[in-house]
Formats: sequence, C-alpha cells, structure tokens
Amino acid sequence: MLKRSARLFNLSNHSEARITTLNSGLKICTFNESSPVSSIGLFTPAASRYETEEYLRCGRLLEKHALVEKFEGDASFLKISKQIHLTNFRELMCGRIDCLRWEIEGALSTLIKMLIKPTITEQSIKSAVDIALTQSIDTIRREPHKILFELLHQAGYKKKTLGLPCFTLNDAEYLNKITPEKLQNFISTYTQPDRITVCALGIEHDVLVSLVEKELDSIFASPDWVTIPAPAQMSEVAEYTGGVTYEENLTAPQSYAKFEEDNRTMIGMMFEGAPRGGDEYFTMRVAQSMLGGGEAFETGGPGKGILTKLYREGLCRNGWLESAHCISSSNKDCGLFGVYGSTSHDNNKNLANFLLYQLTTVSERITPQIVQMAATQFLTQTFIQNESREESVHEFGQELAMTGKILTAAEIKERVADVSVKSIQDFVSKRAGKPKTYSIYGNLEGLTSQS
Repeated sequence: MLKRSARLFNLSNHSEARITTLNSGLKICTFNESSPVSSIGLFTPAASRYETEEYLRCGRLLEKHALVEKFEGDASFLKISKQIHLTNFRELMCGRIDCLRWEIEGALSTLIKMLIKPTITEQSIKSAVDIALTQSIDTIRREPHKILFELLHQAGYKKKTLGLPCFTLNDAEYLNKITPEKLQNFISTYTQPDRITVCALGIEHDVLVSLVEKELDSIFASPDWVTIPAPAQMSEVAEYTGGVTYEENLTAPQSYAKFEEDNRTMIGMMFEGAPRGGDEYFTMRVAQSMLGGGEAFETGGPGKGILTKLYREGLCRNGWLESAHCISSSNKDCGLFGVYGSTSHDNNKNLANFLLYQLTTVSERITPQIVQMAATQFLTQTFIQNESREESVHEFGQELAMTGKILTAAEIKERVADVSVKSIQDFVSKRAGKPKTYSIYGNLEGLTSQS
C-alpha cells in the first residue's frame, strides 16, 4: 500500500526522480534511465552512531559479515553482479549493487540477504572477524587519513553518537565478544521499515515499489522476525563538543607496492559544521570548495585544485607541505568543517601553524570573485559526480534517509546562488568563540602541550 508519492526533476542527469513512502514508513526513490545497467542501494541505520555498550562494533562486523555472504555464500550472488559495495557512513549502513536491468530483483534480494536477513552462524562470524582484523586493518594502516577522521569525530563529539568509532586499530576485544545471537539482535533493533531507504537508478519506479513490498513485507510480517524496541540512542541528538585526540605513530605502514609508504604526520583541525539540509549547509560546502586543497603530487601530475586557497597559499609556497585539504562531514543533526594536512615528522609544528591560520582567518581573506569561483566549482563538481552511478545512489540515498527529501538541481543552484562573502563570514564568526577540534596522527613532539 502506498502512502504518498512525489515527483522531482534532477537537471544533472536529465531523469525524473520519484519518491514513494510506504505505509510502513519505508522510503523508495528511483531515477528511471534508458541504460541497460541499473544500480540499487539499501540504507539502514545499523551503523556505529547508534551502538549501545552492548552492541559496540556490531556495525563494523555487519559490514564485514556481508562480505562473507558475498564471497562464501550462495554463488548466485556473483551471477547477478560482481559490483557489490558495502559502506559504513557512520549514521547509515549502505549496500549497493550495479547489475543488468533485468537482474534488479535478484540484486534487491542480495542486499536484503546481506544487511537485513543474513544467515549468521558461528563460522560466518569467525570469518567476518578475521576479515575485520586482518585485511581491513592492514588497508586502514596504509590510509592514515581514515584514522585521522576517526580521531576527529571522537574528539568532536566526545566519543558519543557521531563520535562512536566506526573502527579502531584494536577492535579484537569487542569483535571477539559478538555472537550470532548478538549480531541478529543488533539488526532486529535498528532495522525496521520506517528506518529503511531504497534508492535506485535505471528501473521503473512502480516496478521497484512492487519488488520492495514483495521482498520486505514478508520478512517483517514473518513470525520469525523479532522486533526489539529501539534504544534511546535512536532519538539522541548529536551534540558537538570539540576536543583533542592524538595517537603517536612514527612508523611507515607496510607497503604492498614497489615503494615504501610515506612516513608522515597528519593533523586535522575542525569546528562545528552544518547538518545535512540545514540553512548553512551550502554556505559550508562553498567554503569547502573555496579552501579546496590537494596533494603535492597526485596521480596524473600535480595541479588538481590549483586555484583553491590551500593550494595557492600552501602547497605552491611551502616545499615541506605534502598535502592540505578542506573537509566537511554532515549528518542529519550536526556536522564538522575544517582542514587537515600531512608533512614529514620534523615539520609537524609548521603544519599545525599553517592549518590553524587557514581555518581561523579564512573569512578575512575572501572577495566576491573568490566566492563566485568557489560556488561555480562546487556546482560543477556536484553535477558531474551525480553522473556517476555510485555517487548518485550514495548521495541521493543519504539525502533522502537524513532529510526525507531530495533537492532538485534547480533548488541546489538557487541555494548556492545565495552564498555570499557575508554568509561565509557569518558562518565562521558564529563558531569563532566555540571549542575547536584537534587531532594528530604521527609525531606528537611539541604539539600536545600546545593543544
């Protein structure tokens, strides 16, 4: 039974978007394209933000358990598609599959089997834990910016709500305590119809609605499905606090490639950002585009983002600076905005001073021309990214799940056009006297006392 339906038009991919909310509260969004390839994403809140003490790291294990389902389960999974992706977005768990249009029913069944109704056994739990503690940790060590982002969230929210870690490098204590029953209870607690979003490209809307009703109604109506009341964390508002976290690391990660991975210090500085769908969201995103940044050397050669402030005022002038980026993170009720960078261990103080200057004085160093260029760049990147199936499913699925709606391209252009020098200055000045968030991963010498 359909509760309500809405139609939108998205100018970036020239397709009509339709949104339907079922009586159960489940949200479905489609972009019907003529391509023979379809993409479908399933979003649930079975992620780290809502974990209680009882369920710590269950979101991480569910993500890895889905990989066990993919590689060790029914071989029909890989007959449908080899493009199966799983992502823990901190607030949402997402599974996405790219497949041929006529395989969409099997793709939806596969996502449900991975994230909502998995086959959980002692052996599958053991395999998932092995994945989390071996391949995953090795990969994370080679991407230290992911460790820095975790530290920033933990500091920014005092290890509560959005500060609950998606992972740590010492997760064995938690993962080894998770039993099949506990993981199933975790899924049953957080995965209810009114908290599920399905987003797809390349399929007729009414067809997907029928498939979702057919596949999920039978699961939630089954006597085998146990509904566990949601904990208080489900309604707890994320509260930004600011703070400091750091982890010393002076050893380069083991490299799988020809050359040794760089041994460097990474520092991040942030203040409270804007929530997804908030009045200041696009102001924050334009400011992010204005600061921009990049690497001293990137695949394809240096120069990407060379017109942004972090590149012109940092990477082009300081030989010791290896990377500098402006980043933001937005969730349904809160967000983070700031800068991070990397350098050799002996230049850690130079990096800290550079990032602090860029973050705290940005509103004093802008002109209408700079803001206009950043707004144009943001719109260009947004619409180009939305041409990608992966980006479209993730972007629209998250937006619908967090805000209950999807903005059209025309609405985005209108809101970005309202961003001005004054709105960016107001955005920064509101946060100037509030606590900042600082995180360091690398050489701590001379920095921790200053923090």
